[in-house]
Amino acid sequence: MKKINNMKNFLQKYWINALGIGFLFTALLYFLKLAVDNDWVPLELRLSLSTLLGLSGLFFGFKFIKRERSILGQVLAGVGTAVLYATIAFISFSDEMQWSNGSLLIVMIALGITISGASIRHNQRILFALSVLGGLITPFIIQATQGMDIPLFIYVLVINLGAIYASIAKGWKENIGMAFFMTIALFASYYFFFESAGWVRPFFYITVFFVIFLIAFVINSLKNKDRHDPIDLLFAAFNGVNYIFWSQYVLGDFKLSYTIPFSIVGFFFLALAIFFYTKSKGRAVVEFCTYLVLSLVTLGIVGNDLSLLYDEGGMNYVIVAAVWLLLISVVFYVGKKMKDLQVFVFSLVAFLGLVIYWFFNAWAVDWISIFGIKYIPFLNPGALIWIGLIILGFLFAIDFRSGASDPHGKPKPNNAALVAVISHILIGGLLTVQIMNLWSAYSMDGLNQNLTLSLCWFIYALIIFLWNKYTEHKFFKILGATVLIVSTMKVVIWDLDGESSMEKIIFLLILGGITLLIGKLQGKRTINTHVSKENEALAD
Repeated sequence: MKKINNMKNFLQKYWINALGIGFLFTALLYFLKLAVDNDWVPLELRLSLSTLLGLSGLFFGFKFIKRERSILGQVLAGVGTAVLYATIAFISFSDEMQWSNGSLLIVMIALGITISGASIRHNQRILFALSVLGGLITPFIIQATQGMDIPLFIYVLVINLGAIYASIAKGWKENIGMAFFMTIALFASYYFFFESAGWVRPFFYITVFFVIFLIAFVINSLKNKDRHDPIDLLFAAFNGVNYIFWSQYVLGDFKLSYTIPFSIVGFFFLALAIFFYTKSKGRAVVEFCTYLVLSLVTLGIVGNDLSLLYDEGGMNYVIVAAVWLLLISVVFYVGKKMKDLQVFVFSLVAFLGLVIYWFFNAWAVDWISIFGIKYIPFLNPGALIWIGLIILGFLFAIDFRSGASDPHGKPKPNNAALVAVISHILIGGLLTVQIMNLWSAYSMDGLNQNLTLSLCWFIYALIIFLWNKYTEHKFFKILGATVLIVSTMKVVIWDLDGESSMEKIIFLLILGGITLLIGKLQGKRTINTHVSKENEALAD
């Protein structure tokens, strides 16, 4: 008989035979279960017969394989292996005869290595698939008793590792598919069957399976190099969704927060997105975008759920803003690296939306005492979010100015100026509010509030002129001059009104120093501009 090792061809040609064999194997499992329940056959004889049947299947299966009757041989050997798995399951799960966890692990590893090695070495794909299928069907019929979840976990884990290895080493992806979905079904059925006394074990089990399957799907994707397989990405996404669902369900049963597993999945996906992008040097766009979107959605949910847990003092607004600030920064970085203007613009729109959100909610955020200090300017939750927004705004402006996100590298100075103005306005507001809060938090009778605010605005004007020196955009020269003139008028009209004092003298000296520094910056810029024009004229 001609060898057929393509699973698709095998199922197309022999699916009726495979269905019949499946019914026969299931009937055997039910017979063993019924024999156990009714005590028809002594325990030792039951084990001896099932072991003999499994070994016979393996023996005659390999005999037929050697005689070039590959299909029949693989089917017999696969069913024999499944019977051996059923025997091990019975010995491990039943009340009559419970192996120790160490014994179960040793036997399962020995059988798994033997079957995996023989199947992979001799390219017996059907044999291996049937052994995996039979091994994972068994716990549905020969059920583990209450309290036998650890042996069941070891049993399923070893079969899964074998299926994953075959999938990676030989590309037999039907095995990892069967293992993945049947493991989910097993976990679901046993979670409801067992009365769990705590959340630790079920959460540990689902976490282990999430990690090993995610690693397997990632390795399979890396093997494809520049060619992405949508099946691996689909499995990885479903794996994450399944983990999130069961984590929420398990922890919810015990009134625990499920934001931790959500965070694990989100950062796991984010790390994978970065890994694929750097590993492929930007070529694995599909994998990168898939994992990035999954991480953004998951972490967005985390931020929203965390905000529901910490709603005192406006911390819910801080958490939501911080999470979305992080996500928007990631999307901005992606758009910049990929030179994708649409992704970049999307992150900019999200940034503007976050600025509006924070403007309306920042006022509800309370201060947090740090080392017993009631209030420290710029080191409180509200101020830190503003600082993050300001930095991100300037990064947008720098990117527009350099054209880094444009596919053609074309600078957009006007767009850069518009975004930078938003950040500068935020700086002015932040300086004003943070300084005014000092008088709300403490008794500041020895310091003049108006003079202090004027000093802050002169510093604000200096920042604008520094940005003007960097960008050489005339708008910031006008904006800086406006802030400087308005601040000067405030000092002359309001701040100097009244009696003279040493405090006013010191403030005037500081304001004079800042003003001279601004003048020096503008003088250098004017000289440089004049020299450039002269050089251009000489060149003409």
